[in-house]
Amino acid sequence: MSLSQVVLQGMKKIVWSQVGEKIIRPTILIALVITFYLFSKQISLPKLIWINVLSIAITLIVILIFCKKTIGSKLKIIKAEYDLKNWMAASMSFFVVDILYNFNARISIFLLGIFKSEESIGIFNIALRVGEIISFSLVIIN
Repeated sequence: MSLSQVVLQGMKKIVWSQVGEKIIRPTILIALVITFYLFSKQISLPKLIWINVLSIAITLIVILIFCKKTIGSKLKIIKAEYDLKNWMAASMSFFVVDILYNFNARISIFLLGIFKSEESIGIFNIALRVGEIISFSLVIIN
């Protein structure tokens, strides 16, 4: 949905880019919740999650149909351009950074596995993840 919103904003259809997220989805969500409540008089958390997923799916379908009608004819006349050499060169640096990040994130668990039991590794892994959440929160705040 975000991609469709950006595409519509790029086509100078600012109001229509917000209609799906701000009008269609909440309307469908409210209608589905009321409908399920009227029929079953009780809605559990898993049902609410599925109702939300269903409202997102319906909204996405409506937005995609609108995008296709709006810009579909303009996309047919555009010829694809491929510059694989430059794309590969640009993506290689991201690939190396991702490999180094994953290696750095997992090396401590691997080394701990050599010396300690699986239980110790599990506890350490949980503590490591909590630490990542805290550091991520600090990055957001900063």
